[in-house]
Amino acid sequence: TALHSMMEAALATDPDWVTEKELSMGGITKGRSDAYHVPTKTVTDWKFSSASVIATYKREGVSEQYQAQLDVYGFGFVEAGWPVENVAIVFIPGDSTIDKRWGWSSPYDHERAQGRLDRYTKLVDYVNSGQEPGSLPKTPDRYCNHCPFFGGTLCSGPLKSRGGLLNSF
Repeated sequence: TALHSMMEAALATDPDWVTEKELSMGGITKGRSDAYHVPTKTVTDWKFSSASVIATYKREGVSEQYQAQLDVYGFGFVEAGWPVENVAIVFIPGDSTIDKRWGWSSPYDHERAQGRLDRYTKLVDYVNSGQEPGSLPKTPDRYCNHCPFFGGTLCSGPLKSRGGLLNSF
């Protein structure tokens, strides 16, 4: 996004930061990490949200989905030869002042990253074997509104648990 480009430009001359790094995770998927802070060995992701959404994260905590996303990026950095000790998210409000930003961090969890990559591999193998995605058990959650199948014929169940479509894998 344009905001990610602005963050990249702001850090471009700072040797403590590596930005927009292309990564391969386990040889099964690729991604682009927003930033890596060299001195603290921290994988960092920028999330641009409203102040009210940020307040919810401060109150309820960061979703397991976001935590796993950062750990998978950490996995990619480790595979590329970079040491990773921490993962972090910086939430930046788009509808308020920068002083309303909020950060979350955690130690890097290699096992969580490996577990997510294993689930991804199982899903790819399932679909590549000719199985229909609609035959997967459905456990929609609050993040499903980003999925092209949610609300359609393949996944129209009520919101009932966290974990989404891949929960059974």
